[in-house]
Amino acid sequence: MAGPTLDVPAPKRAPREGGILTVAELRPNDRLAHVEAIVFQGDGNDFAHTEESRCYAPQPVADKTFDGIEITEGLGTPFTIYAGVRCFEAPDPDEVERARRALETGRERVIEGRLAAWAAGGTALAPGATARAAVGRVDQALDDGYVARGVILISRFDAADAGLEYTEGEPLRTKTGTPVIASGRVAPGMVYGLGAVTVEHGEIVERDVHQVRFNRHWALAEQPHALIVDAEFRVSAAITNA
Repeated sequence: MAGPTLDVPAPKRAPREGGILTVAELRPNDRLAHVEAIVFQGDGNDFAHTEESRCYAPQPVADKTFDGIEITEGLGTPFTIYAGVRCFEAPDPDEVERARRALETGRERVIEGRLAAWAAGGTALAPGATARAAVGRVDQALDDGYVARGVILISRFDAADAGLEYTEGEPLRTKTGTPVIASGRVAPGMVYGLGAVTVEHGEIVERDVHQVRFNRHWALAEQPHALIVDAEFRVSAAITNA
């Protein structure tokens, strides 16, 4: 016969470090759940030009080059992330609270997986022999080809060997200050460089249902999301010793 049991609180969970929500801009959008696609108007991703001094330049002098404003789409269609809880009904039910907590603590990995799948279609750079070398190549390409501060996406496995700077509560960064997303949803062996990342998100909607006949209680929390990357900039470098 089993002995008596004692109900104690669960272990306290520490906040996750290095995820996308520490790097990307989070922007609430109440209309996100009602559309099939999103677009945004962004500045062109081009640098200033140079020419010979017009007083001394050979004739004819070439016309100046101008860049237009770009209309860019989001990364695929908006998507909904959800989490649910099912258990027996109790005098003080906490299923809705648990469903929301499961959604909030697990959504980062889902978003990172979506971002990594898109990043894999970017321009391939020369590989690096180590994770540190691949990060260096990507950091170089970001500064050479993207007009603002970019973002690096890497696996947690490779991040441990990449020579990153870490301060508790702050984003991981390269030696030059580029923020890094380190995710277990990214396969080891590749380092990605992206333009500025924004996560559009709607409100969390909670629902719960009681089934009195079987004394069951279901709770669901869901939230729509969409990803956008500035200038759709994406490059990648393989790690040859991975």
